[in-house]
Amino acid sequence: MQDEHGFSAQPYRTLKIALDLDRDELYRRIDQRAEQMFEQGLLDESEALLKAGYDPALKTLRTIGYRQAFALLRQEMTLNEAIDDLKRSTRRYAKQQLTWFRKDKSIIWLESSDDFVTIRELIEKFHGI
Repeated sequence: MQDEHGFSAQPYRTLKIALDLDRDELYRRIDQRAEQMFEQGLLDESEALLKAGYDPALKTLRTIGYRQAFALLRQEMTLNEAIDDLKRSTRRYAKQQLTWFRKDKSIIWLESSDDFVTIRELIEKFHGI
């Protein structure tokens, strides 16, 4: 798909900025978010979807997070296994995303999410301010 697209079509003028986090920090954030998803009701939400008649085989429900929650509800995983699998799956997905985006040479990569001055300057330059 990427070979077909090749980032060649540019129908709109765009400014693409990406934040390049240290891998350890990225993984720490992914792990924290995975735990928060369960703490903040992913399991209850998934159970409510089942009770409302939604089939877990639906494409939108076979995504990272729901897959683990449904496996837990079917008692195919423990809570810890579901959380660990969610973390692992999310890390893999993040790696795939980074590989995809790094091939787009029009993206401006910044080292830190705290570099608001540079981000503002890029936006102002883009808008001709």
